[in-house]
Amino acid sequence: MCVAEHRSVFTNFHTKPLTAGADVAASESGEADPFVVDSARLLFTFFSVVVIDVMVISLMTHRLRFWFPQWLDPQWATRRDPWVVYSQSYFAGIFMIPILCRLVDHHFLATAGAAWRAAFWSLCLIVFARQTGILPECVRGLTRRQMLRGLLFGVSLFFLVMSIMDPVVQLGVQHLPWSAGLSIEVGFFIPTGIILMILSRRLRA
Repeated sequence: MCVAEHRSVFTNFHTKPLTAGADVAASESGEADPFVVDSARLLFTFFSVVVIDVMVISLMTHRLRFWFPQWLDPQWATRRDPWVVYSQSYFAGIFMIPILCRLVDHHFLATAGAAWRAAFWSLCLIVFARQTGILPECVRGLTRRQMLRGLLFGVSLFFLVMSIMDPVVQLGVQHLPWSAGLSIEVGFFIPTGIILMILSRRLRA
């Protein structure tokens, strides 16, 4: 893609409103934008599942489930019985836990009393932020442009920080040699983080 095409992509992204009418309507009605609510649900579910994985599943399996196990044990992948393992169960949790709640309600609580079903779904709603009303006021007041800008900025910041942290820990603290995995990681994190940061700044205007 040539430079002119790059500029046109950023220009269109900057100048074309993200359904500005929906933003205005949501702000006038005092209700949170559906995109903001769905994004907040996803983020809340994501972090909830990560916490459950690190805390509960680690206790059940007697192994610490961690995103970057090499930070804690450089040889974890080759050990016969490592105490720390790579955590990836949050992928299943994000997509499957809400479906699991629906299945439990359908198959186990269909004949239960209204009080039991209400208690079950109240717990699910609290844990996974399924209603706008329980979102923090600062989140409910966001427009979809502000939410998207915040998401892009947060992800870009994570990528840029990890592109520095991981090499520093592995090379400087653990004195490991540079690996092909680090090259791939840094080669992906840095340009992706920069692009997302530029897009988030474009949305600021």
